[in-house]
Amino acid sequence: MRAVDRLAVGWYDASRPDPVMELLCESSADWMHAEDEEMFSCTVTQETVHVVDPNGVAAWTVQHGAMGKQSGAPRLIPNGTSLPQRSMPVLVMPEPPPAADARILPVSVSSPSDRAKAATAAVAKAVAAIEHEVHDASELPMTAMFEIIGSVGSFGGKADTLVVYEVEDSSADWVGSQVLVALADQEVVGVFGTPPLSWYHYQAVGATDLDGDGVQEVLWWARADGVGVGLNLTYFAGGAHHETNLFSCQCGEAFKSVYR
Repeated sequence: MRAVDRLAVGWYDASRPDPVMELLCESSADWMHAEDEEMFSCTVTQETVHVVDPNGVAAWTVQHGAMGKQSGAPRLIPNGTSLPQRSMPVLVMPEPPPAADARILPVSVSSPSDRAKAATAAVAKAVAAIEHEVHDASELPMTAMFEIIGSVGSFGGKADTLVVYEVEDSSADWVGSQVLVALADQEVVGVFGTPPLSWYHYQAVGATDLDGDGVQEVLWWARADGVGVGLNLTYFAGGAHHETNLFSCQCGEAFKSVYR
C-alpha cells in the first residue's frame, strides 16, 4: 500500500461559526513541513491536494492564511464539491489515490463475539512474541473489547475481523494497554503496531480502499502516553498487517466534543 507514506489528515469542524477544513499539520506526510514555533502551523508547497471523504475523491485548493504560509493551519477549499455534513477527519493526498472511487465508509463496531473471546490466549502469545518488553504471555491477561467484522480476506491475509483487546487490571505493568489484532475465524493472522502495545482508547473512524485491491484500510482515533491523541491507519502490505500514525499531538480537547 504505497499511498500510506503520502497521507495527511484534514479536520472538518462543523461546530465552528465559519466551518472550514484544515490540514492537521503535525503529520508524518513527507510533503508537509511543520513549523516548530507554532502548533498547527505548517508549509505546503502545492496549491491543490486530493481529499478522500465520505463523498469520494475530489481536488481541493490549499489556502494559506492572510499573513503567508506560516500563519497557522492551511485551509482546504472544495473545488466543485461540498464540505462534509458532520465534524470528521478526512484523508489528504498530494495526488489522487490509485482507486478513483475511494471514499471513507462507516464501519460497524460490535461487542466481541465468542470466537474473539476464545482467541484471547493466542493473542497474548502473539503479542508477547513481538513486544520485546513482555517476557511471557502470562503478563498479558486480556479482555476482548470490540470488533469490526468484514468478509473473508477483506482486511488482508485472510483476515475477516479486527478486534481490540485490552490488558486487564491484574497486569502489573501493562494494565489498560490495548492491542489491535486481525483474525481469520479464531486464528491470529496479524498483530498491528511496532510495538503493538503503543496505543490505547481505540475508536474506529471509518474504512477505505485507497488502492482498489479489495482490502480495506481502517482509520482510528487512539491515544498514547507522551504523544496524546492520534489518528492511525491500519493496512495490509507485503504479506503483513501494519499500523501507521498519520497525525498526533497533545490536543485531545480539540476533538473531545465529537469523539468522546
